[in-house]
Amino acid sequence: MMKYSFIILTAFLFSNTFSQQQKPSTYQKGDSLFQESNFEDALKLYEMQSEKHKENEAWELYVVGKNKVAYCLLRLGEFTKAQEILEEDLSIITSKKINNSNLLQTIYGELGEIDLSEGDFNDAIKNFEKEASFFTDKTDYIIKATNKSNIGIAQSQLGNFFTALEFLKQALAIRKANEDSKGIADTYNNIGLLYASRDSKAALDNYEKALLFYNKSVGAKHPSYLNTLNNQAIIYRSTGEAEKALSIFETVLKNWKLMYGTQHPNVAFTYSNIGLVYLDFNMLDTALIYQQKALSIYKEVYGLQHPEIANTHNQIANIYRSQQKYDEAIKETQKSIAANCKEFNPTLETSLPDPKKACLNRQLLAVTLHLKSKLLLDRHYNNTLKLSDLKLALECLKVCDVAIEEQRHFLKSKSDKINLGKLAAEVYEDAISTAFTLSQNSVTHKKEFLSIAFQFSEKSKAAVLLESLADANAKNFANIPKSILEEEEKFTHKINALNQELIHKDDPSKRDELISLTKSHETFILNLETKYPDYFNLKYNVNLANVSDIQKKLDNSSLLISYFIAESNKRLYIFKISKTKFSVINAPLLADFNNQITGYRNSMFYNAYDSYIESAHLLYKQLFPKHLPHDITSLIIIPDGRLSVVPFESLLIKKTKPHSSYTNLSYLINEYEITYNFSSTLYLQSLQPKEKKEKTEVLLSAPITFDGLAKLPGTLEEVEQIAKLFQANNISTTSYLNNNATESRLKSNEITNYDYIHLATHGVVNERYPDLSQIYLKADIQNDGNLYTSEIYGLKLKAKLVTLSACETGLGQISRGEGIVGLSRSLIFSGAENLVVSYWQVADESTSRLMIGFYKNLLENPKRDISFALRASKLELLNSKEFAAPYYWAPFVLIGN
Repeated sequence: MMKYSFIILTAFLFSNTFSQQQKPSTYQKGDSLFQESNFEDALKLYEMQSEKHKENEAWELYVVGKNKVAYCLLRLGEFTKAQEILEEDLSIITSKKINNSNLLQTIYGELGEIDLSEGDFNDAIKNFEKEASFFTDKTDYIIKATNKSNIGIAQSQLGNFFTALEFLKQALAIRKANEDSKGIADTYNNIGLLYASRDSKAALDNYEKALLFYNKSVGAKHPSYLNTLNNQAIIYRSTGEAEKALSIFETVLKNWKLMYGTQHPNVAFTYSNIGLVYLDFNMLDTALIYQQKALSIYKEVYGLQHPEIANTHNQIANIYRSQQKYDEAIKETQKSIAANCKEFNPTLETSLPDPKKACLNRQLLAVTLHLKSKLLLDRHYNNTLKLSDLKLALECLKVCDVAIEEQRHFLKSKSDKINLGKLAAEVYEDAISTAFTLSQNSVTHKKEFLSIAFQFSEKSKAAVLLESLADANAKNFANIPKSILEEEEKFTHKINALNQELIHKDDPSKRDELISLTKSHETFILNLETKYPDYFNLKYNVNLANVSDIQKKLDNSSLLISYFIAESNKRLYIFKISKTKFSVINAPLLADFNNQITGYRNSMFYNAYDSYIESAHLLYKQLFPKHLPHDITSLIIIPDGRLSVVPFESLLIKKTKPHSSYTNLSYLINEYEITYNFSSTLYLQSLQPKEKKEKTEVLLSAPITFDGLAKLPGTLEEVEQIAKLFQANNISTTSYLNNNATESRLKSNEITNYDYIHLATHGVVNERYPDLSQIYLKADIQNDGNLYTSEIYGLKLKAKLVTLSACETGLGQISRGEGIVGLSRSLIFSGAENLVVSYWQVADESTSRLMIGFYKNLLENPKRDISFALRASKLELLNSKEFAAPYYWAPFVLIGN
């Protein structure tokens, strides 16, 4: 199991200052000792002097002294005692009516640090925000930077990566502006730790910068320097440099013991990491000794409940797993859950927690439940062969799924929710495998277990998009006043605009504005959820499609095929649902599956005939290992992972001899109409009855010329011919050509009126920053002509069909558990019922011909589906002499119904 960054508490650096408090000479010697990290002697001096002030009823000075006592205790790891003192300080300030905002500011800052140390990250943020409420222009920059850094730390612990990064960058900017070498180093360390589980190179780069600045400011024996060394060693271990990591850990451990003694969280944390190295070396008994040492210290410092205690039990469980002591390992996961969740009794192996109740760290709970399920599966396959182990493993995975859903609701950023999808995908993979195995061992419940497998497969499809759509739908049906919805819309537009600006150019003032706006937006949404319970319920209760729901909607000639790629087990699950039948195929995945997909796409793009006929048939056999029913004429494809960029139409059913013409090949499109969707749930939603309009309206847009990009002269004829086709059928058409094809026209309120929107232009996909994928239009006074994905989310479409007659518009960032993240998702979210998009750069002339044929077929066959019209137009190109190669017709696909 991975060591996730959110549990590395002692590796974060906390700093504070008393520079704004009254600092009488009586406390100066203690302050000097504190700065030298001599916390025990400083503590004695602070306690002695504060008691004298109490005797003299000098209450403000007494509170100052007790505050310093609390901070020494915090440094010594005695968090409970420190918290009690600070709460007493607040009580005295209230009862004695002490007017000292600087003192309150410091107390709330320390309470926030205690919350961080104890894993109460939400409370930590609240206390840090209270601390910030006392800031003025005269507040020391160190306090401001530390506050932002600590909020960043708390946000990272909650899984909000991008929010955390924004706060840490703000802290870094403040410290750089003040040439604070120590503070700069602290922040680089924290940014490194934020990247630790995402990008090892970025983490190491930031740690190196931190060490450089520490050397300049405090030297190599300082606790902060040692913390960063510790973090660096964690990365070395994760990248396979275990010997190097062990050497660093042992050096750090020696220094911790000299500095803090043997019973300190830093010592425990390093023990745990040394234990992980010995686990890598397969020295299991030694690894166990180190983890037990860590556990003993954590319990002494934190009591019985803390995320580090829970995590250490997980590490011990992993050691027992390596020793094949599954019973002992499962007991450790139960103890881990008890350390993370209140009111949980770990005695019974079958006991499972309620993730909706309070727990210290829900994501850690999900990790633990996933580990427990793996242990049960190991015990079944390697030891007992009892179905009861499989059934309990499946129940664990179900509860784990609830924990993930609860965590997803809590996360703020779409990117962080998508990142959580990676953990979710691993859980879903194990759940599908377990349910499928149970189906093979059950006669009476076979269909039930297969249906559970399908449900978990469906959960892995576009969860964030579904939640976003549910959110939009909830706002429409929760009786929220229009003025409030408009206010929320303004927040979204401003946040999207600032995000775009910051990706292009970092600007501290814009970053400040973004953080402030994001916080205000979060508060706004929380109030909305509280004031309008219907909104909350609609938003968070997405009904996923089940097999029965789908079968009710399918006609007799349609087959829905949903794929799930089990990466760790190298299996491909194929769920096939027709009107009357439901089956699941569990097939081995090709050893070079991803390479085959790349080869298939490249062979079409470069017209490499021999390579194409080989890869196209090989992939067909992988994706259709059994013959399809004879009465099926329409396929609805729900892809997974890299299958999201595969045009199924050009797969070859039969093995073909070399030197055949492209026209005569056995394409899948010859036999079937094919549509795609992000999930079965979205497919069912797209079938819901829509409001009928008396008049059909069409929007056609073609900029034709571009700055820095190739002209598209064929789009002029394309748009003009399509307009004539609609007009011949008495359908109202609006065409924007050349300089009239502006971004502002698409953003105007009139966009809602159009049933068909056709954009003949360039499109560019940004896989690193999906929100910066864009459609090129013309600039005007209001807009720059670059219609970004983040802006498309704000459009109000009611279009039956949006066609992007542009390059690569169906591509984007492929995220495990979400599929393609790019232009197509944003258009579905903004209200498009159906999309025609492309998978690669297309030729101008052939695209024009395909699009004209598409609309001609659509208008001549009004009772047929859009898929019929697109297929007919593709077949026309396929049967032509000059455009028969898949390069010309295969990239355009229909997403929808």
